[in-house]
Amino acid sequence: MLLLFTGCEGPSNIGKKDRLRLDRIATIYEEGDTARAIIELENYLSTFPGDELAWTILGHAYQDNGRIDEAQTAYESALAIDPKQFQAITGLGIVHRKRGNYDAAMEAYERALEVDESYAQAYSSMTTIALIRREDQKALEYARKGYDLDKTHPVIAANLAIAYHYNDDSVNRDKFTRIAERLGYANVAILHQIYSGQMTVRD
Repeated sequence: MLLLFTGCEGPSNIGKKDRLRLDRIATIYEEGDTARAIIELENYLSTFPGDELAWTILGHAYQDNGRIDEAQTAYESALAIDPKQFQAITGLGIVHRKRGNYDAAMEAYERALEVDESYAQAYSSMTTIALIRREDQKALEYARKGYDLDKTHPVIAANLAIAYHYNDDSVNRDKFTRIAERLGYANVAILHQIYSGQMTVRD
């Protein structure tokens, strides 16, 4: 699940959005009911097709449901409205990563950071690409940067733990594993499988 920030409605978007309604739908998504969120978002966008954030959240929900082609279309719809929608750019990067197009994924993350250099999710996503490429020191740098920007999200903490693991730092690996667990990370068992060698983030 990607991070969401609904933000404020600008004057140029008056009449195109219902922010209170979208906030309610975003809460449904963040609580994990992606199937219901998709229905709500599709209905919302039939009324407010000019809401780039709604398209972005729909892209995230599609990704969570394994509907990658539809996720790409949703992100592209968001970017057609606002080319600087950095959350959609990052989501598109994740689509590229899932398809194995790592260069395009990294380019998307870098482009997102050109728009908002404080977007922690992009750095965390760059960590994954660097680990796949066996650029472990770079991965750790990205992961630290992401965590410095956002110490509240469990996935960002978990990615930092993984980066420490591949840099042979078990002390910090275990420290950030505990932090991720305290923050509510749902896949701690998978982390331990990575640490034991049963699983890998490499190709």
